[in-house]
Amino acid sequence: MVQGYNLHQSRSFQLLQKWGIPVCNFGEFALQLRPISVCNKHASHLQADQAHLDWLNSKGALLDAEEIMEEAFCISPFDGTVLAINIREFEKLIPGDETFVIEDQSRMRITIGIPEGEMSGISEGNPADVTFSSCPGRSWEGTLLSYSRESSDQNLTYKAEIEVDNPDGAIMSGTTARVKLLRNIYEEKLVIPVETIRILGNKSYAMAVEDNTIVSREITAGPSDSRNVIILSGLKEGDRIVKEGIHLVNNGSSVKVMD
Repeated sequence: MVQGYNLHQSRSFQLLQKWGIPVCNFGEFALQLRPISVCNKHASHLQADQAHLDWLNSKGALLDAEEIMEEAFCISPFDGTVLAINIREFEKLIPGDETFVIEDQSRMRITIGIPEGEMSGISEGNPADVTFSSCPGRSWEGTLLSYSRESSDQNLTYKAEIEVDNPDGAIMSGTTARVKLLRNIYEEKLVIPVETIRILGNKSYAMAVEDNTIVSREITAGPSDSRNVIILSGLKEGDRIVKEGIHLVNNGSSVKVMD
């Protein structure tokens, strides 16, 4: 780049002749080069300023986006599993909108209905045996967490909640359960199979065997489950009763006992 032309005149002419530049054009050549250099310098500064301005704008946009993101976080008060997402990306929300459904599935609650006639002996803390059709071959120990003191008007049952541990997440929300609730513990009580009882009207009978003859015994049945019933009166330990075919015999029928 030419900075000026205050050169020694004879030396200048020699250089110009060597470079093949006409002498009359020397001043014009120098003057033409200087403005071009200045323009290039100004253009470089403008590009740098524009790049810096673009960087500042991008940084401001990033800070704005980070601020919006901080306010857009949805924080759950507990660890759990997301069951449902009720919002879409870029959807506008207002205070109170439901965003996610999150559930802690490490412990599950099962809602059951206890019939009115089965409420005897029910209290919080009663143990329960719980099975699920979705998990065949497995059972869970549960606890009666709470129960309603008022029955349902529709089916005369009392709503109750059973709580079970679910550490491995095998129990899924919405799964149907089968619950066996332990209400009372009866020690040293006489128990017979449910199918050995004949009900006539509002009375219950057991077909006892005395000297190969059927004797219909009126009994008072107590609490029961799906298989056995406690006998409060009418039978004593050591009595023999008909287990199968009770509807094929009557009081006074002769039978042959097969041990």
